[in-house]
Amino acid sequence: MFTFIKMDLKQKLRSPLTYFIILALCIMSILHISETKKVRESRFFKGHNPYYYLLQGASNINSFEDWKTLYPKAYQAMTTLIDTEKNIINADMEKDIEELNRLNAFYNLLMSKYSSVRQDYILNNIFYKKVIDMWNDVSDGIVYEDIDLTPMNRIDKMGDTFLLVSKYYYQLYKNDLEPIYLDDTNNITYLYEYFFKIIPKFIILIPILFVYNSINKEKNTGSLKLVITQSISRWKYYISKWISGVIHVLFVIFTPGILISTILGFTNGFVSMKYPAIYFKGIMSSFIPVPNYFDTLKKEIGIGNLRLLFHNFNYVAPIHKHDAIWVYEHKNMEVIEFYKYLFMVLLLTILFVGFCVALVQLISAIVNKEIISFAVGIGIFAIGILVSSPFKYDEHLNLSPFTMENASRIIIGTYNVTGLVSVIVLFVTTAILLTLGCRYFRRKEI
Repeated sequence: MFTFIKMDLKQKLRSPLTYFIILALCIMSILHISETKKVRESRFFKGHNPYYYLLQGASNINSFEDWKTLYPKAYQAMTTLIDTEKNIINADMEKDIEELNRLNAFYNLLMSKYSSVRQDYILNNIFYKKVIDMWNDVSDGIVYEDIDLTPMNRIDKMGDTFLLVSKYYYQLYKNDLEPIYLDDTNNITYLYEYFFKIIPKFIILIPILFVYNSINKEKNTGSLKLVITQSISRWKYYISKWISGVIHVLFVIFTPGILISTILGFTNGFVSMKYPAIYFKGIMSSFIPVPNYFDTLKKEIGIGNLRLLFHNFNYVAPIHKHDAIWVYEHKNMEVIEFYKYLFMVLLLTILFVGFCVALVQLISAIVNKEIISFAVGIGIFAIGILVSSPFKYDEHLNLSPFTMENASRIIIGTYNVTGLVSVIVLFVTTAILLTLGCRYFRRKEI
């Protein structure tokens, strides 16, 4: 069986189409990188400080002079906040990356407390337990209890956003990493965008192109009968074809990502795989998803009401674009090392490819004419996506394998399905398709 997999894979890798698709994905990657460079040239900030123009001269303690008598604690807390703003700018100018990260983490903690602490002992205690360890590490000796903006607090959902950004900079501070942005061209941002934007567009088409004639072509040429009668049982042949098909498709998908990210690493410097990424906490251990608030809000806002946004929640690094959608981060959004994030994305990508190859191979086993097999494959996926797509939005529970093409969107919790459920659905569906394929193929007239 292993020998047959090896032989079949070698035959697939000799196909010119294999390297044409790899070249096409590389070209698309290069075009995306070129577009990213154009975006980077239009940055509205200097250095590493995304707040540069927002903070410079924006906050003045004199504006809060009336607090000095009415709310002395709040006045002192506001003084600390404004001093931190100034220190962020100074650290950026002095290119003190470690201090910049610490101050950014502390600033966002202050803003999170400003937007989260209220007249509720239980909720305040929950917030305290969430942040106190981080606070002690980045506050430079400022005691948590000394920062009290009551009664001037602004209670809103921005508290979760500020806390998430604080965790992001805290991870940079702890791991001694330099901040990067999505319009930077390096191995991390490229890999994130490659799996977030490029691969989902082709992850269904590629298996169809490579697998639609995997069995019927060999039947029509007579080579299938020769293999079955002389060397291998039918079920082993069928499973071997599936395994080699999955490996082939993954080779085509992963090669451009590995190649381009390596080149970017050598030319622009490798960014650590410990760089913080953002994901939905518990996505690989929970069965119950949250409603897809991201796409729902995009539809509600419409194209004419776009707003400037500092930290776009679904990216590995801050993005600075004037057409960013304003979306409040869900309270379960959390920071994780990029290599862990990438592992989850790769796992779901492999399982989805396994499902696609199993379905297209079943079609190839049933339909003898190659062109009809290709058309049926396109038709089934088109219908499956069309029927299933509405389940990705609103408050539906999405259990359709046809809608699980974008692993990155699943990991950030915006496809109405958790990663755990995706693993189960894709694994079970693939197993059913392979079982049906083996049973049918055993009875098929060769």
